[in-house]
Amino acid sequence: MTKVEEILQKTTGRAWNLRIETAPGGNGPAAPEAGPDGNLARTRRQRQEALEKPLVKKAVEVLGAQLLDMDEGFGAEPAAERSGTERTEEF
Repeated sequence: MTKVEEILQKTTGRAWNLRIETAPGGNGPAAPEAGPDGNLARTRRQRQEALEKPLVKKAVEVLGAQLLDMDEGFGAEPAAERSGTERTEEF
């Protein structure tokens, strides 16, 4: 996994910390779950948008990665960048 983190850092110019989690119930992709509002269509749309992100798309194509779950707001532009203010990151 260290090698993947090194490749990501070289590619993106940022440090990465990957984690691998096992999905309960087997090795297949988890079924999309409806959000708190019960909107399964929204969940599917967010999943599709995540799969279109260049880094995620490349991981799927090259490594055979599968999107099992994603954090709320994944892929959204940080508020600091939208307003044009400087952003600091902590790793």
